[in-house]
Amino acid sequence: MKGSGYREYQQACAHGPRRFNAVAVYKRAQGTNDGALRAAVGRLLCAVEGIELETLNVLVGIGWSGLGGHPSHAELKKQHPSIPTMLAPLANAPTLRVDTQGDVLVQVAAETETDRLFALRLAEVLLAPEAELREEWFGVRRGLGREAFGYRDVHTRSEEYSRGGPLELALIKSGAAAGGGWLLYQRFNQNVGAFCALPDADRDDVMGIDPNGGAPRGPATRLGHVVLARKYRGKQKGWFVRRGFPYRERGEEGLCFLALAAAPESFTEALDAMAGTGGGGTDALLAYVEAREGGVYFVPPSAEWIAPGVRPIALPHAVKDLERQAPLILAELTPAALEYAMSARKFGAFTGALGQEVIKPELRPSVEAANWLISQMSSTSPSAAYAELAKLLAKSLAQANAANLEAGEYVTLEP
Repeated sequence: MKGSGYREYQQACAHGPRRFNAVAVYKRAQGTNDGALRAAVGRLLCAVEGIELETLNVLVGIGWSGLGGHPSHAELKKQHPSIPTMLAPLANAPTLRVDTQGDVLVQVAAETETDRLFALRLAEVLLAPEAELREEWFGVRRGLGREAFGYRDVHTRSEEYSRGGPLELALIKSGAAAGGGWLLYQRFNQNVGAFCALPDADRDDVMGIDPNGGAPRGPATRLGHVVLARKYRGKQKGWFVRRGFPYRERGEEGLCFLALAAAPESFTEALDAMAGTGGGGTDALLAYVEAREGGVYFVPPSAEWIAPGVRPIALPHAVKDLERQAPLILAELTPAALEYAMSARKFGAFTGALGQEVIKPELRPSVEAANWLISQMSSTSPSAAYAELAKLLAKSLAQANAANLEAGEYVTLEP
């Protein structure tokens, strides 16, 4: 996580479906002016930039009103005049979007619950007293990327960014805000009881896919959610990268929808497509979901950009006590071990399509020879040890392929 620049923050939107996720929204305290609010955001971002923890990603956004008086405010206002009314409710789709705009949004994606708690405490402490927590939602982990209705989070694979490039699409490329981006947040409550009471084919019809992301079990409607989403594809204002996560709290279950883009108008284009603005009918999914909270936020390029001259401060004990208390991780699951495996993949140790990868034929004999040497160290039966290693290798490859096929590259929309 350590580093500077927008790519470090936006990695929170690159979380995998198995991460511990959270979103927290803050309102400015009474009497806090725009400059003071930006200073608080700068303190938090300065701390985020200094976190030396590869298992934690934190993204911070500031509401439009907090940019008042910033040198880039006039340019951004001229480029995006509709931001203040971007999430106004639509008469033909009243459950689709809602504007409960906050002043600061913090998204967390962590490998452990302790890391998530650390980030949330860090935000609460460093944003005070200028900003006060208004809402906070913890994600739940259901399989590999499945939402409350049981459907896999749909993604689109693209060779253009199949190895970590999608978030570049959300960067502002030039101007005073270069390196920044825009974030949309909408929390949708899902009526699980009503949706799951539908017959299987009807549920697929509403979603536009089957639970595993394939073709529906019945004839697909033109108003199915994924059908409409794929028609949008960011044709006018460009791409956005969608990174929502399912939640359940206080009896409510649904989706915290978060998306990142270089142009905020891409958000309203996608929402308008779901609402059927301009004809064509509304998204069938809207009968079973309702937006409860939402807002549009600017994600600064760096702490220095939002609060020039900001410097790191000492972490208070409430945060510091959590800094290195992550639970024990087995050797095969440490970040370094995972990085080693991913590097082997990156450098060409495997071949085949995503979800069907195997060890390259020219490398396979060496792997088997290594297993044989290890088996000879067994104090019981070398042959049984060799067979067990071979079985576990095959199992690990099968599970990795299943996970990759299910989660894909976790990319969601492309033009």
